[in-house]
Amino acid sequence: MRHITAAIATILFVAGTSPALAGGNANFLVGARNAGDKDFWGSDQDQTVAGVIVDFGKEGWPIHICLANMDSTSDDNGDGGGISEYDLGVMKVWETAGTTRPYLGGGIAALTASFVFDVGSGDLVLHDTTSAFYIDGGVFWRTGKRFNIGLGVRLMTQASVEIQGIRGDADYSQLHVMAGFGWPRREKRP
Repeated sequence: MRHITAAIATILFVAGTSPALAGGNANFLVGARNAGDKDFWGSDQDQTVAGVIVDFGKEGWPIHICLANMDSTSDDNGDGGGISEYDLGVMKVWETAGTTRPYLGGGIAALTASFVFDVGSGDLVLHDTTSAFYIDGGVFWRTGKRFNIGLGVRLMTQASVEIQGIRGDADYSQLHVMAGFGWPRREKRP
């Protein structure tokens, strides 16, 4: 979470805006992820995912900058496979006249695929890191002035990895529920 906070602060500084002037959303998610390469993942193909997606943008921006961090695991009594990622992308959030907020986004990911084995004296972790591309979409509803609740889907592609000489893919499909908060853009005071 510390890395996401630092990334948000850096991008806001570079973009020439401050958090007080940027509008956006911070949504926490939990859901199911299916790593598509059955030959590579085996029984670790179905995973539980948790994470956060933050989007923000100034008044007049047609799209928001989007940052995300997600981790999934298939933990099975100490052994299991998992995917961890940090994402940077763009997101279009349509702010309708009502409370509905559909969104569509995409970007790049720094992704780590790993397998953990309980070896008695500790855990043996085998992993590989790669870059990949994602697309996502969904809808959330703004209840009250700031609270969000919704559903989303995400697809990861081009995530080729090699662990212990075995090549495979960390591509996945994901379905999640999310809850969080949004903040409106504020105009600069004279």
